[in-house]
Parts: sequence; C-alpha cells; structure tokens
Amino acid sequence: MRKTALTTAILTVALAGVAQADGGSTTTTSPTATAQQLCRAERGTSTVTRDAFAAKYGTNKNKSNAFGKCVSKTAAAQRAQPASAPSDAIEISAAKACSTERGTTTETLSAFAQKYGANKSKSNAWGKCVSTTAKAKAKGKHKS
Repeated sequence: MRKTALTTAILTVALAGVAQADGGSTTTTSPTATAQQLCRAERGTSTVTRDAFAAKYGTNKNKSNAFGKCVSKTAAAQRAQPASAPSDAIEISAAKACSTERGTTTETLSAFAQKYGANKSKSNAWGKCVSTTAKAKAKGKHKS
C-alpha cells in the first residue's frame, strides 16, 4: 500500500513537471474526467440519491461498482462523439443546476421528481432535468 501511494505521488509530481514544461497545456478535458464530474453530480450527496445511483449503475452483489460503471458508460458515450467538448460543459453546468434544484430534503426530492419525472415511478427525473436544462442552455435560454 505504501509503495502504491509513493508511486502515485511520484507520478503526480512528474506529470506536473511535464505540464509546466509544456507550458501548462493541461486544460483539455478528457472524456473520463468529464464523465467523473457528471457521475458525481448525478450521484448526489444524500442517502436517497446515492441509493438510487447504486441501483441504476451497480452490477455486483452490493452495487459498490456503480460509480465506475457510470464513468465507463458515460466516457464511452462521449468518445463516440469526439466534438462534444462544448456540449460537455453545458451538460456539466446543467447537472450542477439540477443537483441544486433537486436539494436534499424529502420534500425537495419529491417536488423534483414530480416536476421532471416522466415515467410511472418518476425515476427518470434526473435525466429529464439535465436534458431539459442542457437544451435550454444550448439555445441560450438559461434555465434556473
């Protein structure tokens, strides 16, 4: 474990040095980094949202692999659309806006599901919110 941590620290320092020598051109966002941000936003912080996230993406017995599955699925989708960098920024912004709007209390989660949920169980509310908000932002109609 200590060797792994030490190796990681050395690689981090080395990569930082390479980035500085290269003029700091590490501003490009990889599909994996963007996917991680999107999955973190979707996962949320409350127990309810984390449980729903685990149920949606988890494939093993205790659903502990949900985050990795989300990232790999999202990154693969982004790689299929190579010119998606501008839309990624809009989608991340939309995800953050939806996360704020969703809230963490039972009342706000229920209201959010009622507002955006389109299926019988209202379980697609998150995706509908992000989609609607991203489309509005892309058209310049910033939705709050």
